[in-house]
Amino acid sequence: KQDKFYVLKVGSKYSKLKIIKAFNSTDLCGYLFTTKQFVITLDDGAEIKLLSKKEIGTNKELTADCFVSDSKRFDGLLWSILPNGSVAIGSPHKQNKSEKIFITN
Repeated sequence: KQDKFYVLKVGSKYSKLKIIKAFNSTDLCGYLFTTKQFVITLDDGAEIKLLSKKEIGTNKELTADCFVSDSKRFDGLLWSILPNGSVAIGSPHKQNKSEKIFITN
C-alpha cells in the first residue's frame, strides 16, 4: 500500500499515531492534487503533507475523480481530529450579531 500522506510536524493536541490512524481512515478524495503536494495544518499546529497523483502513482483505491486541478484552492479550511478519530474539515464562521446560539443539554 502506497502512502498518500506524511506527518511533517506533530502539534500540541494529537500524537503522531493518532494523526496517522485518522488520515489512514479518511477518504482524501477531492483534496489530492494532480501534480503538487498539499500541506494541511491541523488546529493544534500539526502539519500533514498530502502527496500528489504523480507521487502516489497507481492505486486501486483512488479513481481519477479523487484528484483535483492544481489550481484548486482550499484557503480558510479548519482541520481537526474528532474524539472518535475522524478528520473534521470545516470553514470559519463569523457570527452575525442577529444570530442567537442556544446550547441545550
